[in-house]
Amino acid sequence: MIEDEGSLQVSVESMGPLSLEELRSLRLYWRAANFLSLGQIFLRQNPFFSRPMTAGDLKDEIFGDWGTIPGINLICAHLNRIVKRNNLKLLLVSGPGHGCAALAANSFLDGSYSEHYPEVESNAAGIDELFRRFSYRTYTHGAPGIPGTIQAGYELGHSLAHAYGAVLDNPDLIACCIVGDGEAETGALAAAWFSHMYLNRTRDGVVLPVVHLNRYKVAAPTVLSRLSNSQLEAMFQGYGYHPLIVEDTDPEAVQQHLAAALDTAVEDIRRLKSAGGNGSSATTPIWPMIVLKTPKGWTGPKVVDGKRFEGTSLDLRMKRFSPGDSTRQLKLLERWFFSYNIGSLFEKDGTLLAEPAQFIPDAEGRLGSQAAANGGRLRKDLNIPSLEESAVPVVSGAGEGEAAEVRIVSRVSDFLRDVIAANRKTFRLFSSDGTNSGEYLASIFDVTQRVLAGEGDAEEVDVGNEGRVVEMLSHRACQAWLEGYLLTGRHGVFVLSEHYTNIVASMLGHFAHWLACASEVPWRKPISSLNYLLISSQWCADSEVPVQEPGFTQAALIQPDKRIDVLLPPDCNTALATLANCLESTERINIIVIDADARQSLMTLDQARKHCLDGIGILEGEGSKPDVVLACAGAVPSRETLAAAALLRELVPDLVVQVVNVVNLNRLRDSGFHPGGLSRDRFERYFPPGAGLVFCHQGFVADIGILLAGRLRQQDFVLRGFRGNDRGAGGLAHAIASGIDRFGLALDALAVSGRSQASTEEACRAIEKRRESAL
Repeated sequence: MIEDEGSLQVSVESMGPLSLEELRSLRLYWRAANFLSLGQIFLRQNPFFSRPMTAGDLKDEIFGDWGTIPGINLICAHLNRIVKRNNLKLLLVSGPGHGCAALAANSFLDGSYSEHYPEVESNAAGIDELFRRFSYRTYTHGAPGIPGTIQAGYELGHSLAHAYGAVLDNPDLIACCIVGDGEAETGALAAAWFSHMYLNRTRDGVVLPVVHLNRYKVAAPTVLSRLSNSQLEAMFQGYGYHPLIVEDTDPEAVQQHLAAALDTAVEDIRRLKSAGGNGSSATTPIWPMIVLKTPKGWTGPKVVDGKRFEGTSLDLRMKRFSPGDSTRQLKLLERWFFSYNIGSLFEKDGTLLAEPAQFIPDAEGRLGSQAAANGGRLRKDLNIPSLEESAVPVVSGAGEGEAAEVRIVSRVSDFLRDVIAANRKTFRLFSSDGTNSGEYLASIFDVTQRVLAGEGDAEEVDVGNEGRVVEMLSHRACQAWLEGYLLTGRHGVFVLSEHYTNIVASMLGHFAHWLACASEVPWRKPISSLNYLLISSQWCADSEVPVQEPGFTQAALIQPDKRIDVLLPPDCNTALATLANCLESTERINIIVIDADARQSLMTLDQARKHCLDGIGILEGEGSKPDVVLACAGAVPSRETLAAAALLRELVPDLVVQVVNVVNLNRLRDSGFHPGGLSRDRFERYFPPGAGLVFCHQGFVADIGILLAGRLRQQDFVLRGFRGNDRGAGGLAHAIASGIDRFGLALDALAVSGRSQASTEEACRAIEKRRESAL
């Protein structure tokens, strides 16, 4: 535990940029933040110890860990100083897990917590409420309910990319990203170190990474703890940074060294930004970063139960610290609290004294009040170009029209090109190298480039430091960039090949959780939706991908959150209308799946707009009492289903067939379970009881099984979809292998039609013959 400081003595050797008064103020603030953090973990009452501590003052169960908290509090104290001294616009992004108590403590100290939660006043009663609500009404990890945050702490590794996404098109913003040394072992974090290569120093802001190296993750040493300072310097220099290492055994010396490092970093940032404004933006600057080495669980007890506590991984396991079990441990915890000398931090009424508050910034400069952390307040509607420019003119009515040879993905590309051109400062396209693979979105490069700093070869195409397309092969880095961009008030689309999308399936769930929690925070304003544009090649005749994996949609459908839509437009105009709707939406996760090679045009633009809003529609046979319903979701399934219906009309003209197309898969759910679902009456309009059903789906059959469970009253139904990977089988052969071809669907329809085998035998033979001929 720290020593009681009646007066602060500092050796000459530890002197740095801070005067004795400044050093004392920072140390007092740090102690106040540590006290508030510790109180949130342990106490539910008696925060100022008006009477001796008892077991009844403690929470029934201990949540949260102490290990990273003192380091976060130290960094926040010094960030306050540089913000106030330099009038900076600074966003804090905190990556280490289990650090929420520190974030809440600092926002309480700077007053922003009480402004967002008036019931938690900046006094003793407010501190009592702050302690009581932690882990009950707030989370132990970073969450939307903490003012000044855009980073959730549930899944590690995305903080640095979030920070870089936040500073894109935000030239005056500095994002200080605290990176835990355990978090630094994740693949997403490792890839994100290259993010500075995607910044334009004139147009974008700056990220200042601070690696908090306290040697341990949950129960074992970190890799970075095994590296010498020279190795750390070499590694981060290789990533393109100028590392400043802060390390000392004396706490006051650490304060001085950290202050000096931050002063140097601010000076370097201003110098490099100024050089960019003088025409040097094409070169690659060497940005500063800091490595802060402090003990794990700093200022905690030296020993607990005969085992070293401070500076070890044991301080993470706070549940093992059970002071309610014995008077001895209760006294140990009380001494820990008293070591912060509460009387030197707060007035008797619980308000913060002037000395520890010296460096707290004013108004919007406070870490908890940074406007960028509540991006919905800054968000402006996207300028959506007219769809008529990209739409395909077709003959009115369902069926393949006069422009049926136009590739869906090409029209989507043209529309995105126009969106980029109309929104040069608020829209970006993020991609894991999917924009020009197969020339899917080639036309966007008529108006922009891939952004990448530094000088390239003359042979490089569509690459420059002014681009609006951010490409990296790390899918997780791409999504985290986009999340940071959205959370700070802008718009974007994540383009990727469908068979790689499962890489970010867990990120989907975590962002959905963020949106769900944010919707319960009244001061959080809606942000733009997270839009995935998945380009599917599983039905392409010339696909060179040996393993297809369309399971991302299933991962989305089983999420408990109701904000996720899986959208499967069947043609060009519905794809355009779907994308436009998604770009205008807020607080949702939209997953749009388009086929890489499908070319049909089934609806006029007006029809497509209505179809997208409805999410489901009857393409053929409306108003009839069908014998069979042929349902489809996705472009290739829609093409094959309509062709199957045409076959049946030709070969079995008295069979009544209704063709239903589903754009939004959530429409298949029960409205009692999902707000986007259909009531029983509306559902049975599309799927009448007694009629046979054949459902042809773009992805795995299980997707439809999940949605239709318990809804069907049909006596017979068949579900068709992607069955697996047939190496070397493309186009029709692959479709036949999965049973989604027009011939197989027609045979399925006859099988569930309720007609006898004898009455359909001739038609079945004719269909089989045509399939053999097609093969």
